Amino acid sequence: MKLFILASLNGITVAALYFIVAIGFTLIFGLMRVINLAHGSLYILGAYVGHDVATATGSWYLGLAAGGASVALAGILIQSTLLDRIQGQEMRQSLVAIGLSIVIADLLLARYGGLTYQFYPQN
Repeated sequence: MKLFILASLNGITVAALYFIVAIGFTLIFGLMRVINLAHGSLYILGAYVGHDVATATGSWYLGLAAGGASVALAGILIQSTLLDRIQGQEMRQSLVAIGLSIVIADLLLARYGGLTYQFYPQN
């Protein structure tokens, strides 16, 4: 029974994460008409940055703020340097975003080695 509950909670957690990424893509595309397929990689980037800051400072809340701020900054940089230049060209936006997603994912894999990390809420 314990294994069933654990598997169910893990499934709900993964479904919630997929929902967050999907709703972010829908919101960006619906409001700005920008096809940003690197949205999931930015989500992972924020999680790793948040983990590093939370581990270094011992504050879970500071890690949460740093993760959000880093992704906001990365999104602004991507929008202003790459996606604004090809606004209205959906195929080029898709290819640039997919390439960017692969680059971000590979850089994170090289840095963190594909290991899982755990947040421990603290004050």
